[in-house]
Amino acid sequence: TLGFKIGVLVAGHYPLIDHARAAVLQYHQRRMNGHHQMLAWAFVDYLLVQDQYPDAGDHAAGWETSHMLALHPQTVNLDALPDRDQSLVGVMGMMPPQDATAAYGDEIIEQAARAAVQEVNDRLVNPRRYQGHGTALSESLWRSR
Repeated sequence: TLGFKIGVLVAGHYPLIDHARAAVLQYHQRRMNGHHQMLAWAFVDYLLVQDQYPDAGDHAAGWETSHMLALHPQTVNLDALPDRDQSLVGVMGMMPPQDATAAYGDEIIEQAARAAVQEVNDRLVNPRRYQGHGTALSESLWRSR
């Protein structure tokens, strides 16, 4: 483990969270057998804040478009979007991409980052909470303290 206390996998493409979590579970099982001492955790941003943002997580709709406006605005052209009454192929989500803003992107990225830091800090301070069978993927335990 080279002295690392926790390894964090961030799934940047939402469908990959299942693979990342499977990797954590495999690692955790090996760790339970005494081969590793580092904790592992996998997450995707929207799952950490979905209780605060009902439109959290989408595909090419307002959530992801707001992310892109905050992080890489040069890659987004909202003027190219059709009127709201026209259907968009491949766009799935509650918030229309036409409503996306960089400010909203900054806000949701910040909130997800704060939640991720809380998750990591709780694992560092209370590692035993996450060492038992079935607990490696637990989230929000710090909120109950």
